[in-house]
Amino acid sequence: MLCIYLFQLNSEISILLLQLLQLLLLLLLLLLLLLLLLLLLLLLLLLLLLLLLLLLLLLLLLLLLLLLLLLLLLLLLLLLLLLLLLLLLLLLLLLLLLLLLLLLQLLLLLLLLLLLLLLLLLLLLLLLLLLLLLLLLLLLLLLLLLPPLLLLLLLLLLLLLLLLLLLLLLLLLLLLLLPLLLLLLLLLLLLLLLLLLLLLLLLLLLLLLLLLLLLLLLLLLLLLLLLQLLLLLLLLLLLLLLLLLLLLLLLLLLLLLLLLLLLLQQQLLLLLLLLLLLLLLLLLLLLLLLLLLLLLLLLLLLLLLLLLLLLLLLRTVTTTSTTTTTTTTTTTTTTTTTTTTTATTTFTTTSTTTTT
Repeated sequence: MLCIYLFQLNSEISILLLQLLQLLLLLLLLLLLLLLLLLLLLLLLLLLLLLLLLLLLLLLLLLLLLLLLLLLLLLLLLLLLLLLLLLLLLLLLLLLLLLLLLLLQLLLLLLLLLLLLLLLLLLLLLLLLLLLLLLLLLLLLLLLLLPPLLLLLLLLLLLLLLLLLLLLLLLLLLLLLLPLLLLLLLLLLLLLLLLLLLLLLLLLLLLLLLLLLLLLLLLLLLLLLLLQLLLLLLLLLLLLLLLLLLLLLLLLLLLLLLLLLLLLQQQLLLLLLLLLLLLLLLLLLLLLLLLLLLLLLLLLLLLLLLLLLLLLLLRTVTTTSTTTTTTTTTTTTTTTTTTTTTATTTFTTTSTTTTT
């Protein structure tokens, strides 16, 4: 009987020990679950902080994008204004070149008139020489026929007449040459003024070209800034993807904990885990929204880069067209100068034929 009793005591003691061990294991499991829950809460807090930081970064990026858009619009307006000014200056240059050509033609005409006057004077001098020869012949005849006193009187009269003729010729030359010389001086002054205006316009064109180069440099800087923003957005996308992966891992851990708690049948911890799951789902939704916003920002930045590249291409095309127009104007001026030279050569040939 004692043995039986001892055996029963021993069995009961062993059962009690086993129950104590089970209780200890349960307590350990509960402690581990509580620690896991605390870790999950800490991770959730960290994730929330990261999300807030990402939201702040997104807001800053949006502000930067708006500022860049405003700068782009201002640069576009400045480019348009500079292009208009360049076109106006090119028109003024063409007009001044036309005026210069007209003044050169007038100078050539005046030179032609001077040559004609010189030819007339030479003809008059030839006539005077012929008259002198005739007078000398008459004097010789009179010397042979008249007495000496009368001859002296006649010689004096002839000398007076010759002097009077020379004075009249000089007066005519002065009257004809003075207005022509005045016109030449006026035309030369006008040419100088036009040359000064051309120099001023060329300086203005150079200044405008420098401004256009500065604007192009600013556009390139904006392109670089947009590229930097694209890189930052890509980094943010990578961070958001990492956060999504972390949240998925947390969800898996919470599901495992739920299964364990269901196995252990503890309701308070189940409620806590359900709340954590809801929070994680909300965070996932927020992260998805942030990803969508980042994708939209990337698309906007790509569109801006394309617009800037198109503007640079249009600017290069306009500069090439302006250079071609300037070359065409130079060719037209060369053709007009060649026509004026041919006209002067034809006039010189006609004057030589008249002199012969």
